[in-house]
Amino acid sequence: MLERKLSSLEKHYYYRSELNVLSCIYLGVELNKIPTKAQLTSVLRQIILEYPQLHCNIFIDEKDGEPYIKSIDEMPILFDGVVEDITWSLESEANINRIFRDYKFPYHIEYPLWKVLINSSSRKMILIVDHILFDGMSCVEFWNEFISKLNAGSTDTQEFSNVLFTAKEDKISVPGFHPYENWPITLKYKVLRPIISKIFEWRPSLITSKNAKLVQFKNYVFPDSSMIERANKGGDYYAIKNDNCQCTLNVPTDELSDVLKTCRSQKVSLTSFLAALMCKTLEESVESKGYAGSLIKIDIPINTRKVCMLNLNCEPKGCKIGNFVAPLELQYNMNDCRNIWEVAKYFQERLYVQSVDNISDTINNVKLLDVVDNAEFIKEKLRVAGLPGTFEIT
Repeated sequence: MLERKLSSLEKHYYYRSELNVLSCIYLGVELNKIPTKAQLTSVLRQIILEYPQLHCNIFIDEKDGEPYIKSIDEMPILFDGVVEDITWSLESEANINRIFRDYKFPYHIEYPLWKVLINSSSRKMILIVDHILFDGMSCVEFWNEFISKLNAGSTDTQEFSNVLFTAKEDKISVPGFHPYENWPITLKYKVLRPIISKIFEWRPSLITSKNAKLVQFKNYVFPDSSMIERANKGGDYYAIKNDNCQCTLNVPTDELSDVLKTCRSQKVSLTSFLAALMCKTLEESVESKGYAGSLIKIDIPINTRKVCMLNLNCEPKGCKIGNFVAPLELQYNMNDCRNIWEVAKYFQERLYVQSVDNISDTINNVKLLDVVDNAEFIKEKLRVAGLPGTFEIT
């Protein structure tokens, strides 16, 4: 298969990027030493050949105007095009924002949707990807493959080559159909889908409106804030300023081990603990006059690879790289009298229900994107006054 249409989930990320409200995601590693250019060439070439997402881009079908995935087949992928040496620090607030501001991958051209930044002095490498074909776990898998192939030692005798991939010499393909396309639609959703479609067509605000009880910080209004603005007056193309406050918290390994041990003893995940910690901290540190509303909403995107392999018999290799996310949601009322571990245990129960007991509903909720206009859905969400959630843990 040399090309395929996007799934509705992939379309959602495509239009978010096209409207300029999403640029990239990234994940870094720190190595004992930076590989030589010859080693980098060999390892990257192997990974590109193994995972088609790394040699694809998104193009538009001239017949129906629909976006589709196609392998890059006219231009080679060059080392100089996907590897960039940098000298600036990867930890500073300005440079974290710099990555989100300056690294965005254009569609409809013969260029891959990823890049590696290398800071030799700090021995750090950053993988930057477009969210349409990758998620956070894809970045983890990329680095797992990279380090495994590097440690195998087969790259030691390789010579440097600027050409990493070319359709003339290498086998081209595209990722297989997204597993969500084959996820069964239950009777409940067979009834809901046409209803949702009509509601969105007639009165989209009923679908995109936020809960009126959500906490709204009085000095921070979205989207009419300093964070985002319309790049074209009166139009639908946005500009994210990417000048956010960024805080990096470095937790030593032994301390993190203690936290994880405590979470296990309390029978909660680190995610549930962090959600409870944030809620209790907001409750105790923010003055009541600084916000309106009482409900905190926490968004938690989950990795659905295991459930896709279990329920759809997907091949593990085919699930390593790709966009396998589904949203979970937790809610918390300010001034809750429970202690942090009681809240964490409640969150753990809610996460279990959504990710295990009701996983079919969770994925069918994602598949509701099938029945709405994705671009219009994103625009409608941006027109809603106020944040759709309080924070996200990913």
